[in-house]
Amino acid sequence: MMCDVNVVATILAICALLVGAAAVAACVLARRELARLRASLESAEREQSAIAVAPPPPSAPPAHDQLITVELLEPLALASAHSKAAGLVGSLRPAMVTRLVYDEAAKQIAAQLEEQGVAAEVRIHGPR
Repeated sequence: MMCDVNVVATILAICALLVGAAAVAACVLARRELARLRASLESAEREQSAIAVAPPPPSAPPAHDQLITVELLEPLALASAHSKAAGLVGSLRPAMVTRLVYDEAAKQIAAQLEEQGVAAEVRIHGPR
């Protein structure tokens, strides 16, 4: 009977050591994850601070500036005229295709002005 008690005691001691080792490993992993999350939070806070400090974009150009405005009246028709796939996608995601059409138009206008030696800033205004 003594032998059986020693075996059981040994098994219990081994189990206790294993549980303790698992608990230590879990603590180490939790501390590493906590450190990673803190670093991520600090990075996000720095980015947020930079954004909060940045000056707001000008709401209107100065009165002495003059602008030329171009509005594409049928951007989806323009897209489908250049690509059948764009027409199909435009029927499912019109806002996305319209944005892509305006992006491409701005690039082409900027390139043509540059070819003509015109110094110009071409920007798209409105929701993105």
